[in-house]
Amino acid sequence: MVADEVGNLAQKSANAAQNTASLIEETIEAVENGAKIAEETADSLDRLSKHTEQINALIQDISLSSEEEAKGVRQITQGVDQISSVVQSNTATAEETAAASEELTEQANKLKDLVAGFQLKD
Repeated sequence: MVADEVGNLAQKSANAAQNTASLIEETIEAVENGAKIAEETADSLDRLSKHTEQINALIQDISLSSEEEAKGVRQITQGVDQISSVVQSNTATAEETAAASEELTEQANKLKDLVAGFQLKD
Protein backbone atom coordinates (compact mmCIF):
# COMPACT_ATOMS: atom_id res chain seq x y z
CA MET A 1 0.00 0.00 0.00
CA VAL A 2 2.86 2.34 0.73
CA ALA A 3 4.21 1.57 -2.71
CA ASP A 4 0.84 2.49 -4.22
CA GLU A 5 0.80 5.72 -2.26
CA VAL A 6 4.36 6.52 -3.33
CA GLY A 7 3.37 5.76 -6.93
CA ASN A 8 0.33 8.06 -6.63
CA LEU A 9 2.46 10.80 -5.15
CA ALA A 10 5.06 10.35 -7.90
CA GLN A 11 2.30 10.53 -10.52
CA LYS A 12 0.84 13.66 -8.88
CA SER A 13 4.34 15.20 -8.71
CA ALA A 14 4.91 14.44 -12.39
CA ASN A 15 1.52 15.96 -13.30
CA ALA A 16 2.23 19.00 -11.15
CA ALA A 17 5.66 19.39 -12.74
CA GLN A 18 4.11 19.12 -16.20
CA ASN A 19 1.43 21.69 -15.26
CA THR A 20 4.11 23.97 -13.82
CA ALA A 21 6.16 23.66 -17.01
CA SER A 22 3.07 24.49 -19.09
CA LEU A 23 2.31 27.48 -16.87
CA ILE A 24 5.92 28.67 -17.17
CA GLU A 25 5.76 28.36 -20.98
CA GLU A 26 2.44 30.26 -21.08
CA THR A 27 3.90 32.93 -18.80
CA ILE A 28 6.97 33.26 -21.02
CA GLU A 29 4.69 33.65 -24.06
CA ALA A 30 2.58 36.23 -22.22
CA VAL A 31 5.72 38.16 -21.19
CA GLU A 32 7.02 38.06 -24.77
CA ASN A 33 3.65 39.26 -26.08
CA GLY A 34 3.62 41.98 -23.42
CA ALA A 35 7.13 43.05 -24.40
CA LYS A 36 6.09 43.15 -28.07
CA ILE A 37 3.02 45.24 -27.21
CA ALA A 38 5.16 47.55 -25.06
CA GLU A 39 7.64 47.99 -27.91
CA GLU A 40 4.82 48.72 -30.40
CA THR A 41 3.34 51.20 -27.92
CA ALA A 42 6.73 52.90 -27.50
CA ASP A 43 7.08 53.14 -31.30
CA SER A 44 3.59 54.59 -31.59
CA LEU A 45 4.31 57.11 -28.84
CA ASP A 46 7.57 58.07 -30.56
CA ARG A 47 5.74 58.66 -33.87
CA LEU A 48 3.05 60.60 -32.00
CA SER A 49 5.71 62.74 -30.35
CA LYS A 50 7.31 63.50 -33.72
CA HIS A 51 3.93 64.38 -35.23
CA THR A 52 3.19 66.60 -32.24
CA GLU A 53 6.49 68.43 -32.79
CA GLN A 54 5.59 68.92 -36.45
CA ILE A 55 2.15 70.22 -35.50
CA ASN A 56 3.70 72.62 -33.00
CA ALA A 57 6.09 73.89 -35.69
CA LEU A 58 3.17 74.39 -38.09
CA ILE A 59 1.20 76.24 -35.40
CA GLN A 60 4.19 78.53 -34.81
CA ASP A 61 4.45 79.18 -38.55
CA ILE A 62 0.75 79.99 -38.70
CA SER A 63 1.10 82.30 -35.72
CA LEU A 64 4.02 84.15 -37.30
CA SER A 65 2.15 84.41 -40.60
CA SER A 66 -0.91 85.74 -38.80
CA GLU A 67 1.19 88.37 -37.03
CA GLU A 68 2.75 89.42 -40.35
CA GLU A 69 -0.68 89.56 -41.97
CA ALA A 70 -2.05 91.67 -39.11
CA LYS A 71 0.95 94.01 -39.48
CA GLY A 72 0.22 94.28 -43.22
CA VAL A 73 -3.45 95.02 -42.54
CA ARG A 74 -2.45 97.75 -40.06
CA GLN A 75 -0.14 99.29 -42.67
CA ILE A 76 -2.88 99.17 -45.30
CA THR A 77 -5.31 100.78 -42.85
CA GLN A 78 -2.79 103.56 -42.15
CA GLY A 79 -2.33 104.06 -45.89
CA VAL A 80 -6.08 104.24 -46.47
CA ASP A 81 -6.40 106.71 -43.59
CA GLN A 82 -3.67 108.88 -45.15
CA ILE A 83 -5.36 108.70 -48.55
CA SER A 84 -8.66 109.67 -46.93
CA SER A 85 -6.99 112.65 -45.26
CA VAL A 86 -5.47 113.78 -48.57
CA VAL A 87 -8.83 113.38 -50.33
CA GLN A 88 -10.53 115.47 -47.64
CA SER A 89 -7.83 118.12 -47.95
CA ASN A 90 -8.14 118.11 -51.77
CA THR A 91 -11.91 118.39 -51.47
CA ALA A 92 -11.60 121.40 -49.19
CA THR A 93 -9.03 122.99 -51.52
CA ALA A 94 -11.27 122.34 -54.54
CA GLU A 95 -14.22 123.97 -52.76
CA GLU A 96 -12.07 126.99 -51.87
CA THR A 97 -10.79 127.20 -55.44
CA ALA A 98 -14.35 127.01 -56.80
CA ALA A 99 -15.46 129.81 -54.44
CA ALA A 100 -12.46 131.95 -55.44
CA SER A 101 -13.19 131.28 -59.11
CA GLU A 102 -16.78 132.42 -58.67
CA GLU A 103 -15.61 135.56 -56.90
CA LEU A 104 -13.10 136.29 -59.69
CA THR A 105 -15.80 135.72 -62.30
CA GLU A 106 -18.09 138.19 -60.56
CA GLN A 107 -15.29 140.73 -60.27
CA ALA A 108 -14.33 140.22 -63.92
CA ASN A 109 -17.96 140.80 -64.96
CA LYS A 110 -18.12 144.01 -62.87
CA LEU A 111 -14.82 145.19 -64.36
CA LYS A 112 -16.13 144.42 -67.85
CA ASP A 113 -19.26 146.46 -67.17
CA LEU A 114 -17.13 149.34 -65.83
CA VAL A 115 -14.79 149.24 -68.81
CA ALA A 116 -17.75 149.18 -71.17
CA GLY A 117 -18.92 152.47 -69.66
CA PHE A 118 -15.74 154.27 -70.69
CA GLN A 119 -15.54 155.88 -74.11
CA LEU A 120 -12.38 157.13 -75.62
CA LYS A 121 -12.37 160.41 -77.46
CA ASP A 122 -10.63 160.59 -80.75
